[in-house]
Amino acid sequence: MADTPVVSIVLGSYNRFDFLKLAIQSAREETRDIPHEIIVVDGGSDDGSVEWLTLQKDIITIVQHNRGEVDGKPIRRKSWGYFMNLAFRSAQADAILMMSDDTIFHAGAVKNGLQFMQSQLDAGNKIGAIPFYFHDVGIDPANTYKMSVLFGQPFLNHGIYRKQAMIEVNFADETTYEFFAADADVCYKLAHAGYAVIPCETALMLHCPYHPLRHINTPSDRWMRDVTALVDKWSDVLIKRPSNIIHGYTDIKTITYVDETHLARVFDDALAKLEQADNLPQTKTTNTEVRLEQLENRLQSVLVAVRYNIRLSEQTMQRIDQVQPHDSRPWYRRVLSTWAIFAPLRKMKAYLSK
Repeated sequence: MADTPVVSIVLGSYNRFDFLKLAIQSAREETRDIPHEIIVVDGGSDDGSVEWLTLQKDIITIVQHNRGEVDGKPIRRKSWGYFMNLAFRSAQADAILMMSDDTIFHAGAVKNGLQFMQSQLDAGNKIGAIPFYFHDVGIDPANTYKMSVLFGQPFLNHGIYRKQAMIEVNFADETTYEFFAADADVCYKLAHAGYAVIPCETALMLHCPYHPLRHINTPSDRWMRDVTALVDKWSDVLIKRPSNIIHGYTDIKTITYVDETHLARVFDDALAKLEQADNLPQTKTTNTEVRLEQLENRLQSVLVAVRYNIRLSEQTMQRIDQVQPHDSRPWYRRVLSTWAIFAPLRKMKAYLSK
């Protein structure tokens, strides 16, 4: 590798050894001809990950224990922002490519993302982030790749941040969120500072979400706390974007890509090992089981969205009360109340029709 990397690949990990190795292998293959560095922040894994990482001479490993006790006292749990900032701040390249330890790249994804970012910069655009499109293996419809939009603002699940922009917005928020809304908050901060967040349709990834340590059933209270914190923090911005509010909590933009290489098969061995482990739950093996789990997750999402939309409607009405004549409020209230309930249900209907 050259002394100055063109891209810094960063990821967090905890007890996903087999998946971590696949992610690292994919990152290495994608950057074979690109000066790079790989930074892994491990949360104190006890499954062999840390030992393996320390033997990898091309990986910068940061171990930040996030579980257990010290002197008989529980370790204070750190946030997603705290963990990822350890990697973000350590990165040497301006292009910081964030992936997960259960993701892999399609061929050309990294190069395509970097070239797309440079083309945007050459065109005079002030770029803060380039989200990659990804496919949730076993969940998303075949050949469908997606990226997320929160109240009209694209945000990055996986993809490239520019360090220059991250420095200007002081990296990720380490205190407001536990996990779920922190990545969206970064993109809101970038947009607020005048940086564009533009997805790259030729930078594609696969995500394998069936690792047993992942909460398959969305922890609604934890999610709700983070999303509510996001609304509280950015309420002034959201109120100025009524058309974006109508989109609801999360919107999805999709593209179609036919993977003739069947890349998802690389996850098969790792999933099989998990099924054979004595103390881990079985992974999903039939389309019926997958569909039922999808339905359960989506129903929980609808319930959370309704609760959240009602809260947002109340906040919106408080702002409207300050600027609108008194006789207009009933009309706004009826519209917002109807939207709060039926917008999530409309998304549920669209999902079930797939």
